[in-house]
Amino acid sequence: MNDISASERIAILERRLRRATVAREGAESILERRSRELVYLNEKLSAREDELVRRLGEETQHLLYAQRTAEIATFHRKRGEAFFASPEFNRLLGLPADQRPNEQALLQVIHPLDRERMLRAEKDFYQHAPANTEMAYECRILKAGEKRWLRWVMRRENDDEGPFLYVFGSVQDITGQRRADRHARAMALIADRRVKQLTRVRDELAASRQEAEQAYRAKSQFLAMMSHDIRTPLNGLLGMTDMLALGELNAAQRERLDVAHEAATQLHRQIEDIVQLPKNHQWLAVDVLNAYNVVPQ
Repeated sequence: MNDISASERIAILERRLRRATVAREGAESILERRSRELVYLNEKLSAREDELVRRLGEETQHLLYAQRTAEIATFHRKRGEAFFASPEFNRLLGLPADQRPNEQALLQVIHPLDRERMLRAEKDFYQHAPANTEMAYECRILKAGEKRWLRWVMRRENDDEGPFLYVFGSVQDITGQRRADRHARAMALIADRRVKQLTRVRDELAASRQEAEQAYRAKSQFLAMMSHDIRTPLNGLLGMTDMLALGELNAAQRERLDVAHEAATQLHRQIEDIVQLPKNHQWLAVDVLNAYNVVPQ
């Protein structure tokens, strides 16, 4: 540098300055472009975050609405932290909306007849129930003076430091379900008794039909035997009157013979009607029994 003139040295420095200026302007352009990209990405990220927050709020509202519709609430607890429950939890148990649930508050709403049992179930759940396995319990509560039934479903996760790390669960009001189950069982019992009554009536009608048929058969056999015993001499009597009518008779004798023949004919007709009468009654009785769907045994 000492061997060149001052003008050359100035020219070299000016070229270096121009190159530095161009490099600085290029760096500033890159930095500005990167800044714009970062601002754009930040705006997109903020919009995405707002969208996620909005959707999370909507999904949370939908979940809470679904829990209220199903009369169910969820809860969880981590070791060393406070008990947390969904907003529907307090409504199901009849607790004030701003009250934080705790063990004492839960014991107060549980029906006195179920408190000891639920305390034993809670102790067994934390000490003996297998981890990662759902356990279900049912108990009664007193809600605004009304008895309601709740079903608790709980699961816990263990670690090496204590009896539990997390407890997850849900509680559901099953009063309506239990009422519907009782109604269904009552209807089933009524239907069963009705079927037994109909079966007994059917058996009684079948037995009555069998007795009636036996009586009709006995009566028919008796009438058939009696009609045979009567019709045989009666036919002989009619035959003899017909033979007598072929002979020579005076007017008085023929008149008496006609009267005798007519009387024998009427008697024969009456016997035929008597034989036919029980048959007609038998068919009528069969029709009546069939109307009640009585199947012959």
